[in-house]
Amino acid sequence: GGCAVKPPWDKFGLAFFGSYAAYRDPQPPSKREGAVKTFNALATKATGVSAEWLRTLIRSSYELLGYEAYQRSDERRAEQYLKAAQRIVTKADRRELDHNLAVLDLFFGRLGEAARAFEALGGKPPESFLNLGIVNDRQGDAKKALELFRRALERGARNPRLREWIDVKERILEAKS
Repeated sequence: GGCAVKPPWDKFGLAFFGSYAAYRDPQPPSKREGAVKTFNALATKATGVSAEWLRTLIRSSYELLGYEAYQRSDERRAEQYLKAAQRIVTKADRRELDHNLAVLDLFFGRLGEAARAFEALGGKPPESFLNLGIVNDRQGDAKKALELFRRALERGARNPRLREWIDVKERILEAKS
């Protein structure tokens, strides 16, 4: 008895399924780190579709670990995880990953790198306009920042204070003219 697992997953056995459960578990991060190690070990044996799925899980694990580190205000660790995710070649879209790395560039004061990355994203995700506006504001271009904030709002950027930022910028620029 038991249920049969279809190939190619039958080769990976309990190691895969236990790691997948750890990958899905939001607490503690050490479980997800352990899952990444197992996925990496399994990926060396995998081929075809299973290899692609494992690479996707590895990259996703690193992205989640990066997000969790950022939420804990551990930006250096977040950057390490996101750069590890960046090294994993998958067919998955990279825009969110590229955006999150650019946010860290912005955080660390690498404004030129951040601006280039946000511009390359072309508003996808819309938060890239918002963050490019922040870069422009830090560089002293309030008009360009306001324009980008408006574009971000039009495109549906998620930030609870965006409307407030636009209002403040409009008042400041109106007072200067």
